[in-house]
Amino acid sequence: MRLEKGRIRLYLADIRPLLEEKAQRCVYQRMDEERRQKADGCKVPGVRAASLGVGFLAQYALEKNGYEDCCVCYHAGGQPFVRKKSARNAALEPAESPAYISLSHSGDYAVCALAAVPVGVDIQKKEPIRAVMLRHFFCEAERLEFEKRHELPKSGLRNKEPVFLPDKAAEEFLRLWTAKESFMKLTGEGMAMGFANLSADLEEGLIREKGGLQRVGFIREYKAPEEYYLTACIGKRSGILS
Repeated sequence: MRLEKGRIRLYLADIRPLLEEKAQRCVYQRMDEERRQKADGCKVPGVRAASLGVGFLAQYALEKNGYEDCCVCYHAGGQPFVRKKSARNAALEPAESPAYISLSHSGDYAVCALAAVPVGVDIQKKEPIRAVMLRHFFCEAERLEFEKRHELPKSGLRNKEPVFLPDKAAEEFLRLWTAKESFMKLTGEGMAMGFANLSADLEEGLIREKGGLQRVGFIREYKAPEEYYLTACIGKRSGILS
């Protein structure tokens, strides 16, 4: 079953079973050499389990969608891409990719997004958010509007003790975080793009780059396990951001 243009297929997995050595060995044996090397570089058990988890999901997604002749490789910056196993040159141009893939993990879960157009996905576990992060996450105008909407003090910079966002504000922050990070993964530029350089509208399902190429992405929030947030992002139906 090949992918339909504009449709995203998501695969989510609980990685906690991979904390057990027997399960890790089983999955490790099924991975290709590149994913094994990534897992071998992870010394923390939870990080190793996450690496194996996203690797397993990526392989499963390809096989489920008729891409048994393909594998997942990684650009120098770490962005995953799909290529045919028979391809001699792993550094493919985007137009040559038979499918597009994005991977993410947080806490106990890993997720894989597969699409016929460029795609980005991000999952985040709920956690306390320091108010000072707002200054790095928003431009000044958006930060002030966010603080006013949630009736927050001004970012808590002068407080000796850290100030954390209340639940409602933290929830919106994490929803925006997953939206922005999914766009960063879509473009392949990662966090170097800068959170404050992106503006996300959760109601419209749009995300915009305010500087640079002023690109636009289309975001969708998905149902996630309790206390997790999950968002995927694609470009226009043509697969080209504009």
